[in-house]
Amino acid sequence: MRMMVAMGRRANILCVGERSADMERLAIAIAGERDGVFFVTSERAGLGVVAENRPDLVIVAEYLRQGSRDSFTRLLNNGDGIAPTPVAWLCDPADADAYSSATSAGADEVFFGDEEEVMLLARTRPLIRMSMLYEEMWRRFSLARRFGLEPETVVTPAVSEAEPKLLLLETSEAESFGGDLTEGGLTHRVSDLAAAEQELVSDAYDALLFDATDETQDWPGFCSRIRNNPRLFHLPIVAATNGEKQFDMALYRAGVTQVVFKYGDMEVWRFLSSKRARHFALGQKLNRSLRQTMHDETVDPLTWTYSPAFLSSHLLAAVGTARAMRHPISIIRVKIANYPEMAAEFSLPSLYHMTQQVAQWITQLLRTEDLVSRDLDDSFTIVLPNTPRHEAEIVRDRVLGILVNTDLAVYDVYRPVAVDLIAGIAHMEDSDSADAMMERAAP
Repeated sequence: MRMMVAMGRRANILCVGERSADMERLAIAIAGERDGVFFVTSERAGLGVVAENRPDLVIVAEYLRQGSRDSFTRLLNNGDGIAPTPVAWLCDPADADAYSSATSAGADEVFFGDEEEVMLLARTRPLIRMSMLYEEMWRRFSLARRFGLEPETVVTPAVSEAEPKLLLLETSEAESFGGDLTEGGLTHRVSDLAAAEQELVSDAYDALLFDATDETQDWPGFCSRIRNNPRLFHLPIVAATNGEKQFDMALYRAGVTQVVFKYGDMEVWRFLSSKRARHFALGQKLNRSLRQTMHDETVDPLTWTYSPAFLSSHLLAAVGTARAMRHPISIIRVKIANYPEMAAEFSLPSLYHMTQQVAQWITQLLRTEDLVSRDLDDSFTIVLPNTPRHEAEIVRDRVLGILVNTDLAVYDVYRPVAVDLIAGIAHMEDSDSADAMMERAAP
C-alpha cells in the first residue's frame, strides 16, 4: 500500500541518512508540503520504508547510521522484492568524485544544498514520473490478469555496463566541451542543427547533448522540432548553457530533459549522459512490459488500442487511486468529426485504414503511461494519469495540431485525406466518478 498523499502534495519523499537543514528544505520543496517528507537514518530502515510504502523519490545523505549510500542505492536498483524507486544523492561539495560514485552506483540525480526551487522541480519531475510509470504498470498488470493474461511483473533499472550511444552537437560558434564524454568511441559529433536532426532520424541514439551557448541559434525551436517528431518524442535531451535562468526555463518548456551549466567538470556530463541513457532504456523496457497487457482479450482488433471493456476497468481503478492519493488525472476524448462523410465515400478497407492511422498517430504522440482506447467507431479516449488539466490541454492541442495538419495516405483513396478532429477534456474533481468524467469529456 502506498503512502497517502494529501491535497497539494506533489510527491512522497523519503530521506535516508544524516538529517540536515539542506536535505529538509529540498525534500519539502519537491514534496510540496512538510507532511510529504519522511526521515530515517539507516540503510535497513530505508529499505523497509521503500518495501512497504513505495515513496516517489528517495534522497540519500552522504552518511548513514548503518550501511552506506553506495550499497543502499545498489540495493534499490537490484534488490529482490523491492519496488524500483528513483534515488537522488545529496552531495556537498559538488565535486567530480561525487558524480563518479553516483554514476557507478546507479543514482538517478545529484542534488546540492544550494539548489533553487524552480530548477529543482524541473529536474525532479522526470524522476517522479518514473515512479508513477511503475504505478501504472502495476495497475495494468493487475487488470490484465482479470482478462486472463499473465504479464511479467519484474522490471529492474539495473546499471548497464555498456557505454551509451550519444549524439553531441557543437556549432562552429561555440567553444568545445574540451573532452570526450565516453571512452568507447560511442559519441558522434556534429556541428550544425540540420545535421543533428538528420542524424537523429537516420540512426538510433540513447541521448542528445548540445551546447546552447551559441546565441546565433534558435535552440528552443530546434528542441521543439525534435519533440514534434513522434520517433524522437521520448529521446533524452541535455543542454549546456551559461546558466541564464530565463533561457534555461525556455529550453525546458521546449522539451529539453535537463539543463546543466556548461563549464562544470566533465564527470558531470558523464553522469548526465549515463543517467539519461539509462532512463531512456528503462522507459523502453517499461513500454515493452506494458505491451504485455495488450492481447486479443484486451484490445480493439482494428487499431490495437485498448478495448472499451479494458478502458472501463482501467479508468475506474485509476480514478479510485487518484482520489485516494490526491493525484490529478485527466482524460481526453477525441472524435473524428468528418467520419460520417468518409464512411459514405470510402470502402470499408479504406475506412479501416484511415482509422488505424489516426490511432497510430495518437499513440505515438503520448507518454508511455498514457492509455488509449478506441471506445467508439469514430472516437478515442486518452487517459492521462497524474496529469492536471492545464497539462492535458497541452496534450490535446498537440494531438489536434499535428493530426489536422497531416494528410493521410489511405488505401484505395487516390488523394490526400485530411481528418477533422474535435476533442473534449475532463479532469478529476472532488467526489468525481469515472462515468462523470467520461460524460464531461465528450466533445
